[in-house]
Amino acid sequence: MKKYNEAMIWGVLLLTLISACNPSEPSDPVNDSDDIAKDSDLKSDIDKVTCNYSSADNKIRPNAEELEFTGYYKTFAGTRYITVTNRCLSCEGAGLEISRAEIIQGDGTIIGFSLSPDPVATSSIYLKKDEKITFGVTYDVVSWELFEGILRIHSDDKCEPELDIKLTGRAKGSPLIEVKTPDDALPDDKKMEFGEGFEEKISNLQLNNIGNANLRISSMSITIGASAKKGAPGFFVNKSIPSDQEVGIDASAVAEIGCRNDPAFPLGLVGELEILSNDVTEYGKNQRLKVDLVCGPERTNIPIAKLICPTQVPILTWPALDGSTSTDVDKVTTTGLTYFWTFASVPGGGSGGGASIVDLADKTKPVANIWSDASKSTFQALLKGTYSVRLMVKNASNVTSNWEECDIEALPNDELIIKMIWDNKDSDIDLHLVSPDGTYGDPVTDCYFYNCSPQYAGARPDWGVVGETKDDPALDIDNTTGRGPETIYVNQPANGVYKVVVHAYDTSRGPSKAIVKAYTHAAQAASAEALFVSTDTCWDVFSLNVTDGTGGKKNIAVTPLGTTVYPCEPPDITP
Repeated sequence: MKKYNEAMIWGVLLLTLISACNPSEPSDPVNDSDDIAKDSDLKSDIDKVTCNYSSADNKIRPNAEELEFTGYYKTFAGTRYITVTNRCLSCEGAGLEISRAEIIQGDGTIIGFSLSPDPVATSSIYLKKDEKITFGVTYDVVSWELFEGILRIHSDDKCEPELDIKLTGRAKGSPLIEVKTPDDALPDDKKMEFGEGFEEKISNLQLNNIGNANLRISSMSITIGASAKKGAPGFFVNKSIPSDQEVGIDASAVAEIGCRNDPAFPLGLVGELEILSNDVTEYGKNQRLKVDLVCGPERTNIPIAKLICPTQVPILTWPALDGSTSTDVDKVTTTGLTYFWTFASVPGGGSGGGASIVDLADKTKPVANIWSDASKSTFQALLKGTYSVRLMVKNASNVTSNWEECDIEALPNDELIIKMIWDNKDSDIDLHLVSPDGTYGDPVTDCYFYNCSPQYAGARPDWGVVGETKDDPALDIDNTTGRGPETIYVNQPANGVYKVVVHAYDTSRGPSKAIVKAYTHAAQAASAEALFVSTDTCWDVFSLNVTDGTGGKKNIAVTPLGTTVYPCEPPDITP
C-alpha cells in the first residue's frame, strides 16, 4: 500500500471539494507518482478553492476584455461601451456589488480616456443573477501614436475584485492644419494685420501640417472684403498653394495675402480668407478654415455688431440669433443698418448637414453670406456639435463693424438614437431606419445615406406630422472609409412600429461584423451584432414600438429580431 504524506491528503480533499462545487469543470486527477507535495503546490490548491465559485457566489464577467479606439481622427472624442454581468449560478443576498470604476491613463496624464457614463459615480450598484451594467469610456484623441490605459472596475467578486479592461487608442491618419502669420506681432491668432501707411502690402501666411498624413489645399479665396479690381482697396490672394501640391507631415507651405489701401487717407478694412483643405480633424471644422484680415488704422468710429444667441440648444431646433441691438457709429442708433450673417464653423465641416442661416421671421428667406435687412436670423441645428455664428453690420455710408461671434452647442436630447460600428475598415456598411408601414430602400419612408446624411442632396424624410422636424430622422454621416460609427437620431418619434435594418453595401474586400446599439432616452436599450460576408445582404436588427408615455415623452420598446443575414437589393438612390 502506497504511503501519502499529510499535504497530499489535504490536496486530495481539496480537489474533491473543487469537483463537487463545480461539476462542469472536473479537477485534475491526483498523480500517484508524487510522493511529496510542495508547500507552493498546497498554497496553489488553497487559492483555487478560495476562487472557486459556488452556487451562491457572485461572479463578474465583462462582455469584452479590451476596448479599442482606432476609428477616430485626432481632436475627435469617441465613446465605446463595456457591459459587465453577474454570472453567478444562484446568488444570495443583495448580489454583486460594483463599488467604483476608475481610469488609469497609460502616461499618467489626466487627459485621454474618461468615464462617460459612470453608473457608480455616486453610489454602489448591486447586480443579481444575469443583471448587467454598462460603462462608457470616451477617448479624446490626444496623440497620433498608440495611447494606452486601463478601466478598472472594483467589486466584491472574490476572484477579480479589480477587473481590468485594457484601453487602446490610436488616431486615424489625417493632416492637421496650423496657420501662422509670421509678419504679425501675434502670429498665432489666425488674424492677419497689415497695418497702415502703404498703397499695397503683401504678407506671408504660413500653413503647417502637424498631422500624420499629407495636407492638400483645395483653394484659398477672399470671401469678405475682396479688392474689386487691381488698384482698388481691399484684400487679394497674391500667391496661393497649388491644389496639386501636398504639404508633407511636419512640413510647411507659404502663401501670400495682400491688402491695397490709400496711404494718405487709409480705410479701416476688415475681411476674411477661407482655406479649403482635406483636414478632417476638429469634426471637420478645419476643412473650411477662416482667417480674419485687418488692414489700415484701428477702427474706432464704426458701427458695433451685437449678437445675442443661446449657448446650448437641442439638435433639430431653430435657435434665435438676435443682432437687433447692433448700433451705428454713435453707439445709440439701431436703425438704418444692414446685416451680414455667416458661419465661422459648423459640425462636420462643409455645410454642417445642410444648415443654412435664414430670416427668423421668414424661414424661406436665406440671409447667409449676403447683406440683408434681417436683424434676427436662425438655422436648424441638424447635427450635434458646435456652430460658430458671425455677424457684421454696416451703416448707410457703407462703414462696416468688426465681427461679432457666438458659439452654439447643439446637444442630442433625442429620445431615439441608433448607432452602428463595424470591424472591417475596408467594408462599407449602411444603417437604415424604416418608418411605420415604410419600406426598406424607399427614399420617402426609409432613412439612409442618400436622403438622411449631410453628404447627399436627396429629399429629407418628413415623417409623422408634416412640417414638424422633431419627429424626422437624421443620419450624422455616411461613413464609407472607416468602421463607423453611423448614427441615426430621432428627437421625438411619432407613434408606430419602426424597423432598424443594416445593409452591406460593399464587402468585396473581406467580411465585416456589424454591431448596432439602440438608445432610448439616452440609455442603452439593446445591442446586437451580425456578420456580413457578401455584398448586398441585409440584416433586420430591431423592431421599435413607439407609444405615448408620461411627461410628454415617448415609450419606446426595443425588440431584437435575430441575427439572420439575407440577400437584398441596394436602396433607391434615384434623384
